[in-house]
Amino acid sequence: MGRSPHSIAHLIPVVTPSAVGTHTLLLHRACVARGLESVVYAQEVHDDLGLDVRPAAEFFASEPRRDDSRITVLQFASPWEQAQHLLSRPEPLVVNYHNITPPELIDEFWPQAAPLMRHGLFQLRQLAGRADLAIADSAFNAMQLRECGYNRVAIASLMMPNRNRANSPGDFANPRRTAAQASNAAPRINLLFVGRIAPNKAQHELVNVVGELHRRGVDARLDLVGKVDAPDYARHISETITEAELGDSITVHGHVSDAERDALYKNADVFVCLSDHEGFCAPIIEAFSSSIPVVAFHAGAVSETAGDGAVLVKSKDVATVATAILGLMADDKQRSVLVANGLIRAEYFSLQRATDQFFDALVSAFGPLGETPPTAKSTLKKRLADKAHSSVSGMAWTAMSPLVGRLDRIEQRLEAIEAARRDELSNHGEIHR
Repeated sequence: MGRSPHSIAHLIPVVTPSAVGTHTLLLHRACVARGLESVVYAQEVHDDLGLDVRPAAEFFASEPRRDDSRITVLQFASPWEQAQHLLSRPEPLVVNYHNITPPELIDEFWPQAAPLMRHGLFQLRQLAGRADLAIADSAFNAMQLRECGYNRVAIASLMMPNRNRANSPGDFANPRRTAAQASNAAPRINLLFVGRIAPNKAQHELVNVVGELHRRGVDARLDLVGKVDAPDYARHISETITEAELGDSITVHGHVSDAERDALYKNADVFVCLSDHEGFCAPIIEAFSSSIPVVAFHAGAVSETAGDGAVLVKSKDVATVATAILGLMADDKQRSVLVANGLIRAEYFSLQRATDQFFDALVSAFGPLGETPPTAKSTLKKRLADKAHSSVSGMAWTAMSPLVGRLDRIEQRLEAIEAARRDELSNHGEIHR
């Protein structure tokens, strides 16, 4: 490695308000905050998310930098023909991997996309020999990267905006449910799932769960939120709803605004996910942040993301899933524990932690980058000094000076520990988070 990198070029096929699009926006902002030159390049822009997005063709037409001053970060969640050009460019390359849906899961209802997914997996293997570093947003995705031949793999969580808590950990009494219990009326349960309308998300199986709950005398309602990726599968969901005569109980919203989505989270009793494949599953964290308990099928990275904040079912049998939902609704203690655990999980996947993980991986692979934002310890020292100089007498400041000196020594020790940790990570060749 020659010059210390001071520039990041972000490559993404399409900019949309998706999980990957939002991740790219937040990563770009974090780069700027660290004093790095940061430019986002895309082939298509459906929503610029407030970014100044440049055409991808501009990047690929530019003269390659041969002094290692710019790192290229490819956001990889789908195949992209332009990515082939990276094989012959000399700049340091990072593949930020968010998962490719296994083609066999979408063959039946989205056959036109299955070959694209197969090509995406081929591209992923091609880039393994070219990438200097691969960063996965889950251990599940990291395992796939290693299987594809990537030698240096780090794990840095998906970057998501920090969400305000909808409820406090003890605020689980649902007024609608309480009123139903008082009048001995059949309880209503509002179920929610957020995710693209695509076969691997298995929304049609959620329809069948609602049917099972109705057969048990439960007034269950289901809100399905997410843009339609697979029109044939969307029709299959609609037909399943009609055949089960559940049109009054299930609403397919499609894509909604952030405010509408937040309102649906607030109204939900349980977030239910029966997806067959997830590389991370950001909506589970959104549910946790909204104090909504989760019932989810144990598949892909779901258990890794959910941790102890969800009821994980190993079978998608409708009776099993319905029983899990009803058990959760009947047991306020279990519900309270799950919601509290979920809030802890949401904090664990905070934006700051994900950002730190990403830049730790970059620094370990490429060395120092740009300007590091002031840390809490140095900021504390500066605030203390500024406050003291502005508001206390010279004699009082003299008395406080030893404290500032102690902060200096603590900071030096922390920096030495951090340097030793980075050396250890570098020696191992892989970074695990």
